[in-house]
Amino acid sequence: MKEEYKLNEKDFLKPFRKYDLDFQRLQRWYLASLFSYESTANILGQDMPRDRNSTYKIHYKGAHLIEHHPLTLKKKYEKGYVKFLEEMTLIRVISILELLLLDVVRTAFYHDKTCFYAPKEIIEFQISEFLSNDMNELEEKFIEGKIGNLHRQGFNEVKKFYRKSFDINADHFNTSIDSVDYNIKDIHKIHDMRHLLVHRLGLTDEKFIRDYNYASKRIILEEEIILLYLQLINEFVSFLKNKFIEKWFL
Repeated sequence: MKEEYKLNEKDFLKPFRKYDLDFQRLQRWYLASLFSYESTANILGQDMPRDRNSTYKIHYKGAHLIEHHPLTLKKKYEKGYVKFLEEMTLIRVISILELLLLDVVRTAFYHDKTCFYAPKEIIEFQISEFLSNDMNELEEKFIEGKIGNLHRQGFNEVKKFYRKSFDINADHFNTSIDSVDYNIKDIHKIHDMRHLLVHRLGLTDEKFIRDYNYASKRIILEEEIILLYLQLINEFVSFLKNKFIEKWFL
């Protein structure tokens, strides 16, 4: 068996550094947007026409109608637009998490291919492909195909793959925030919320209501919940990062 080159810790953790950058950008965008919405609502309140029945349409660059009256726009900045912001933030943070989970699979492959050994699994290549490509190209096709399958299968299958291939059990994740305990079920809940926001515009279904004892017919979000969910996702990523460091770099 040939000796495999292993990545050093810095190179292996590159996906986590990318995640940190994406996460920080998202968190700051969310907070900056809240700040700008509040500031805009205050400005609209100060500039409000005395006659609220008067026609005072607001346009963007003089061409695109935004609202028919500053009072309506002020209310949207205080509530409606904030709701959209919260939904987009939750959708985005799960996308960042999913990208990290798959990027780490790729990095782990190039660090230690023995984790991907499957004695009963057979890979078939066309003879022309086998003869025309070198081993690096064939390996790249293998791992990209594996990542593509995991992406289509979803979070549960990624969890199973991590446990089988890396001996990292995501179900062991737990943390405490403000004296409240959270675990992997909360990560699943955030992930399922993203699914409902994307595919049902936030309408809950029977499974979600049953799984999480959720009383509302729609996903309910607010600033405190979004900040909590951001922290939970970040702590889950830290949990995974520490598990990989323990596995290969201590």
